[in-house]
Amino acid sequence: MGLFELPLVSMAVSIIIIWALIAILTGFVHEAIAQWLAERGRFMRKWLMSQMNDKVNGINWASLIYLHGSVDLLTRDIKKPTGNISGKLFAQTLIEVVGKSHAAQMQSIEGARIDYSSEILKNLKHALMVLKPSDVITMMQQGLAIAETKAGTGLQREQVVYDELVKHIEIWFSEFEWRMSDWYKRKTKVRLFMLGTVIALALNVNSIELFHYVKHNAEGRERIIEYYEKNISQLEALAVKSESPQSFDILKKEIDEQKTRIEDLSKSADMPVGFDKSVFSSSKITSIRDFIVLILGASLTGFAVSFGAPFWFDLLRKIYTLKKV
Repeated sequence: MGLFELPLVSMAVSIIIIWALIAILTGFVHEAIAQWLAERGRFMRKWLMSQMNDKVNGINWASLIYLHGSVDLLTRDIKKPTGNISGKLFAQTLIEVVGKSHAAQMQSIEGARIDYSSEILKNLKHALMVLKPSDVITMMQQGLAIAETKAGTGLQREQVVYDELVKHIEIWFSEFEWRMSDWYKRKTKVRLFMLGTVIALALNVNSIELFHYVKHNAEGRERIIEYYEKNISQLEALAVKSESPQSFDILKKEIDEQKTRIEDLSKSADMPVGFDKSVFSSSKITSIRDFIVLILGASLTGFAVSFGAPFWFDLLRKIYTLKKV
């Protein structure tokens, strides 16, 4: 008897497939909400405002960046800031806003000589000389010093200094985006759990009830596994797509199509899943025990969904690798 012919293994695979399908739907719903609220842009602005709040000089550099024309033009709505600021645009804008900042322009240094003909570099050098040391200012001072060392001498020196400084700030911004992405993933995990639980209640994806279903329904397990095996490529692509930023219209279409896929599979495999089987459309709760089982089962589904669809499809891929051995 092969590994996949064992009832316990086919039960586990069936449950994972169902969780993976619900995770795709939940991912698309989450992305639709994120698009509607401009979640990524708001999250980026929040963390930039926190990271670039220069209390020493009494300036929030992120605020000045968002007010700058080159960044402001990317924003459709003042309440929905853009999340598409490139590293190069960020660096170029920061160099300009620091150099032109009111706090720097109002100060001067007696006898200071700034050997730059470029207005941007001249302003920046002056600003970095008069502003008090802070995390942002120190980062830029170090970047300018490195850039000046690399530039050496020659006709193109100022251009090289500027380009090297931009690269230095781009690296800082890239590291910031990596940290921000990690923060966003943690927040998304909580959101997916809550959304997954709600969707589980709406579609009656009660994991406790599903465990009972796959345990006593060998034919249903076969239908679920057969559906996955026939659509592996499409489903794996949808798993990746469910976590990718897209237009609201496309997301709405994907949500409708994924609901249809789940309902069709439910009917084909005679699963206890679907809007017509949910607690909202039928009287399934007749005791406190029923209520507890419903909440626990939906919460378990929500917990599974919080890992994201790619996680479950990656696990299925590894399981099927064992099948080929």
